[in-house]
Amino acid sequence: MIILVLTSIVSTLFYTSQKPFSNSHRITSILMLFLIAMAGSILVSMNWSRSFNTSVTFLPALLIYFMIVEQFTSDKEIRLLYFCFSATALGISIAALYYAGTHNFEINSPKGAHVLARTFSYIIASRNDLTFLSIMVPFSFVLAYQKPLSPMGLFAILSIIISFCTVVLFQSRGATLTFFITLGSISFFIEPRKVLWLGLLSILLFLVTDALLGFPLWHRFYDPITGSEGILSGRINLWKVAWQHIFNAPILGNGPHTFCFFNKTPWPHNLYLEVLFGHGLVGFSAFISLLLYTGKSAWNLRKKTSGEIRLFAVAALAALIGFCISSLIELSFLRLWVTVSLFMLLGIIVRLSITHKQTNNGGVN
Repeated sequence: MIILVLTSIVSTLFYTSQKPFSNSHRITSILMLFLIAMAGSILVSMNWSRSFNTSVTFLPALLIYFMIVEQFTSDKEIRLLYFCFSATALGISIAALYYAGTHNFEINSPKGAHVLARTFSYIIASRNDLTFLSIMVPFSFVLAYQKPLSPMGLFAILSIIISFCTVVLFQSRGATLTFFITLGSISFFIEPRKVLWLGLLSILLFLVTDALLGFPLWHRFYDPITGSEGILSGRINLWKVAWQHIFNAPILGNGPHTFCFFNKTPWPHNLYLEVLFGHGLVGFSAFISLLLYTGKSAWNLRKKTSGEIRLFAVAALAALIGFCISSLIELSFLRLWVTVSLFMLLGIIVRLSITHKQTNNGGVN
């Protein structure tokens, strides 16, 4: 909702009446196919009411998608959009740190998780939802890379540092891994020769921050005493349950977000399995096609563009890589921020593709 409000404000300030392009882009067509497949899955769902109510989050996400594609038509507007993402990440980080401080840092108990969810109106319902901060890192990185000593650049650097400290403090393994993936990806795309040094610096910052807390996050990745704790702990059983019931309705699925009827955990901690389970082969095929074509479009922009457009494109590509990898171990469309983040990335890549095409055509609409 924060991103929706910020994008609405920026798009209103820079509103221009022009011919829309989003409906002619292939990503939009694939996205519509996915949404149509989802509607079909809802209609045949084993629990129509739950599937419908939990899928309403796609409406604000779709609004953000079209808003970005149709309204953010200049480099300045995209830059301000990225600044909104950076500001959102910083705001959530500061609020989370304030929450931790006011609750004596008892943030990982069941009671603490419940209070955290209420604090953020259940948009951030657990520490793993702080993965959102990690996905926003490439946008801040680009702003800092362009003009590191400008007010916007310094703000972006602060956003990255505070986001990282928040992720480590809350001991989220998924968010920490995603942070390193997105930061490593954007560094490789922009400054490949400096990836090693930046990686070592990030690891050092991680170790120092975790050491001050007594290495709790390090032990969540691997406990040298029991050897039983790991990021896949508990997830493999969920994946087995999802896979077993996929064949109940292989074409259109069991219905979005009905996994809770087969397991006490409401989602399988794997977005791809969640889509295959809930939407069937039809929805899953559309979803994978959407990710693959969007990734291909972003990669082509990386190779064919230069200057600021290229920086914007590689930031979206790095964020998309982080999103796709994180989807293997955690993400769910039950979380509003997951749906919004995906549609936001789709919108940015479509918008940049249109801008690049217009530039090659001499700016003719």
